[in-house]
Amino acid sequence: MGKMISCFLFKLTIYVLMILQATAAYSQESPPETQNHRRVAVTFDDLPGVALPEGFRCNFDSLKWVSQRLLQTAKAHQMPVAGFVVESRNCETFGKSELQVIYDLWLNAGATLGNHTHSHIDLNRTPVAEYQTDILRGETVLQPMLEKYGQQSKFFRYPYLHAGNTDTSKSAIEAFLADHNYQNAPVTIDNQEWVFAAVYARAKNRGDGATMQKIADA
Repeated sequence: MGKMISCFLFKLTIYVLMILQATAAYSQESPPETQNHRRVAVTFDDLPGVALPEGFRCNFDSLKWVSQRLLQTAKAHQMPVAGFVVESRNCETFGKSELQVIYDLWLNAGATLGNHTHSHIDLNRTPVAEYQTDILRGETVLQPMLEKYGQQSKFFRYPYLHAGNTDTSKSAIEAFLADHNYQNAPVTIDNQEWVFAAVYARAKNRGDGATMQKIADA
């Protein structure tokens, strides 16, 4: 099982690292007048289980390994990095010290950590009051960890990138975020790497080596 997990994580991480390296190369090759106006930040949603499908999110060694690899590559290319935390995915099997290790990796690497709600709920399907409560619950573990580094929870990202399907809900959450000193962190390019991860995991669970290889090649 350990070998299968390592193989899967290796292939998935290589895919993400290729994106980071390609983005860095673009930045380095751009003419000086373009560099002054084009800034890129690479962001990862759903910490601590970044880039991992169900079944792998609560494997401490896997989470630590993936975080280390992503952050090492980002640092090598001087890429600004932000991670958005979903506290309901902190994993009950983890102790507080293990969670601290994961988040310390990001914060010690100079990454910014933001709020991605507690439960990863969809604003388009959730009453405004319930959504607001879930945003505040998303600070429970995150805020004390940031304070350790002299920081505050400043950035917010909407789960599913859904910012409200009515003018009323959209305006209400925007005002709520402003009142709580949050800045929305929009996404301009989404590589949908989670789709690869999910399909790969399903193929692995049914022992479909051919599909696993096809996904890895893609």
